[in-house]
Amino acid sequence: MTRIAGARVIPYDLALARPWRTSGGEAARRRGWLVEMCDTDGVLGYGDYVLPPHQDRPAGEEEMLLSAAARLPGREAGAAAAVFSVSAPPLWALECALFDLQARRKGVPLGRWLSSDAAPSVSVNAVAALDDRVIASGWPVIKVKVGRAGPEEEAALLHRLPIPAGSLLRLDANCAWSFDQAALFLDLVADLPVDSLEEPLSEPTLASLALLQERTAIDIAVDESLPVLDAEALLSDKPVRRLVLKAGTVGGLRAGSRLAARARASGLGVVITTALDSAIGVAAAAHWAAAAGSRDLAHGLATSDWLAEDVARPLPVAAGRVTLEGCLGLGVTPFAGNSRASGERHRPAGSSDFDRH
Repeated sequence: MTRIAGARVIPYDLALARPWRTSGGEAARRRGWLVEMCDTDGVLGYGDYVLPPHQDRPAGEEEMLLSAAARLPGREAGAAAAVFSVSAPPLWALECALFDLQARRKGVPLGRWLSSDAAPSVSVNAVAALDDRVIASGWPVIKVKVGRAGPEEEAALLHRLPIPAGSLLRLDANCAWSFDQAALFLDLVADLPVDSLEEPLSEPTLASLALLQERTAIDIAVDESLPVLDAEALLSDKPVRRLVLKAGTVGGLRAGSRLAARARASGLGVVITTALDSAIGVAAAAHWAAAAGSRDLAHGLATSDWLAEDVARPLPVAAGRVTLEGCLGLGVTPFAGNSRASGERHRPAGSSDFDRH
């Protein structure tokens, strides 16, 4: 019987290639933690938790990960993966490491381990800024952050954006506007090829989102407001047409997959994305998208180019898609020595197998 030998919690602090600007502020670095899980056969699994882009300092996340990791050594690996519960966002890194370890043991991609009918590849959207002068062609969907200025100014900037032929815009306001401002913005961009608008309202309610969706052909999407809205009512009443899911905010990969399946069954689109994660977190989200996301939508996973440095080599993106077929687990392994990490916090397993890693 294979047991968990131990786990490492490894902090990282990564510089961005350029500032990440949203209506909530500006970020220049990404701080988070890798989790490396090892079983008694020496098989390794990985997970990642990154702080939200505008959270400047940790608030007990590392201690939470260390405490949870300390309870795992000695447990049967498969049983631990079957019952692990993500009771707080950071813990999805441990869940992911457990699942990755199981997928690697079975010799299958993580997506296939999560769902036997997982897609072999996923479509992903590019990310551009409102002031970009050139945007590469070949992307089905291009995401642009809005909401940092008034609706009129940003609509004018969007009309000047060099949108490649055949590409759609996915706009994200990050809860920036009043209802009237959001309605005006939607009117002003109605002639543009807009795929969707995420989180337009500063104080979203099911009723206000429904009113906004009724007056536009553009899909309205819920992302960060999902935890404060009534999930059951979202699925039954469908005030919007799309959900955008991050593993850490929906209870992890297992619970998030159940939510995604219910959303798709109710007719809602499901987009999987990250919080500008490291290559480990992005790979996990890509496999999750293959297993649980809508196959006719692009997912928010082509963000690695925004990092000036990373903890691992990202999964390659070609022609707007990430191919997952042939991956062993995540298909991504941290660089030897974790040279991009700022240090390590260990939970010794009392096992010579784990001590070698």
